[in-house]
Amino acid sequence: GGTINVTSADDGIKGKDSVTIEGGKFTINTKGDGIKSTNDEDIKKGKIVINGGEFNINVSKDGFDSSNIITINKGTINIKAEDDGIHADGYLEINNGNINIEGVEGLEATYVKINDGTITISASDDGINAGNKSSNYEVLIEINGGNITIKMGQGDTDGIDSNGNLYINGGTIDITCNSPFDYDGEAK
Repeated sequence: GGTINVTSADDGIKGKDSVTIEGGKFTINTKGDGIKSTNDEDIKKGKIVINGGEFNINVSKDGFDSSNIITINKGTINIKAEDDGIHADGYLEINNGNINIEGVEGLEATYVKINDGTITISASDDGINAGNKSSNYEVLIEINGGNITIKMGQGDTDGIDSNGNLYINGGTIDITCNSPFDYDGEAK
């Protein structure tokens, strides 16, 4: 809990093994990443868990950056990033929350799983991207629910881009762009 304001020349909040936030109000303005976890030697570490709180993040790199896992269970998250809004090398799971992102890419991980939440993305490259950044996870985007709005810039842009498979089982998705879906494997 509490009110935390961070202005820094590099990363805002950084934990090697993990960062877990249960609540509070965060304003983060940095030249690096907003919230970061860096342990890439242990699959159970290098994680970020958000269980609540209000976040206003304005950064020169990624809003959230994890070498392994990011889990968002709830909270209000507003990110303006000059790179990715939320980036996990391994696994990114969103279970709920109100997430607004402006960045080069909105959500990026090897495996992106969205179960619920309200997500609004404005991006200049990919809105949601699954790329092969970790051998511990399948390259996959899985959407099971939620309300997702993606608005992309002009040019060679993709709303939802999987370098593997793409599975949409539920939810409401509204995409404005040149190429709404791009996938290298199968799509269902």
